[in-house]
Amino acid sequence: YIQCFDLYRNRLISGSNDGSLKIWKCDQEKPTRTLNGHGGLINCVKFNEVMVASGSNDRTVKLWDPQTGDITNTFQHSSPVNCLVLNSSSDSLFSGSNDLRSWDLKSGKSISKSNLVGPVLGTESESHQLLSWSRSRVAIWDVRAFNNPVWINNTLNTEVCRLIGNKVISGDQSGNLYVHDSVTGNQLFSGSHSHAPINCLEVHGDKIVTGSQDSTLQIWNCSGNLSKLFELKGHAGAVHTLQLDDQKIVSGSADNSLKVWNLKNGKSIYTLLGGSLQVRGKNKPHPTKPGCSFLRYDESKIVASFNSLIRVYSFEGKDN
Repeated sequence: YIQCFDLYRNRLISGSNDGSLKIWKCDQEKPTRTLNGHGGLINCVKFNEVMVASGSNDRTVKLWDPQTGDITNTFQHSSPVNCLVLNSSSDSLFSGSNDLRSWDLKSGKSISKSNLVGPVLGTESESHQLLSWSRSRVAIWDVRAFNNPVWINNTLNTEVCRLIGNKVISGDQSGNLYVHDSVTGNQLFSGSHSHAPINCLEVHGDKIVTGSQDSTLQIWNCSGNLSKLFELKGHAGAVHTLQLDDQKIVSGSADNSLKVWNLKNGKSIYTLLGGSLQVRGKNKPHPTKPGCSFLRYDESKIVASFNSLIRVYSFEGKDN
């Protein structure tokens, strides 16, 4: 099954539970190259024009030349690697395992290391700030020094986080949504989606959208106090993944469908089906995210994964 993928222009790279990565063109049905070298499930992948970076249960980060498929470097952790951030200038990389490390890509050496409580589940960066989270700790790091982080207060059982400007948005396994100040770590606002886990959340401008295990999405306004605007009902299974822009939301669910929603009023625009081939083929579902596991979209297409299948939906009317 597909555990992760990254989309960049007309190419995507997928990482699988068999330890392989595949490079695809979005308008072709067969991969252009397969990358072999990891000894365990691929948890994360990032790429750009010059390199591919992948993290695995084999406790390594590997760098690849996308043109030749060769491994150009390997970085070692002591536990499975769960997340990666590749900075925009391609000279440094951050990886999250039971510790958080910064790597100099030119020298291939670890610049710094920070031990955390429990596995790092996710990372993302904005400007010189790096956000990392585990179930029990959420932290903001200054990547120029990479020490003395700002610890976000009162965060337990964190499922997903986002860093937007000077705010940290987080959702937990009890269905709670929090907004914290990234400078002080203090809580600004909180709300409740439901009693079910918040599986995914995204932020665009002053809008937050959360997707829940209870099959619903909710649209929130965070321009002042945190306020709930709409609840979106229509999926028949847990919402695993979503993305939004200033007009629309696209969500993917355990019910093997994608739904496109109007961000302004919360109304459903249309539904896309995608995982029926996996069901008819009696393929085993993804162990933690059955149905639609992951999605990304840009101005011309939606890309979504269903177990071992990747589907590309064109906004111009052609599907693959």
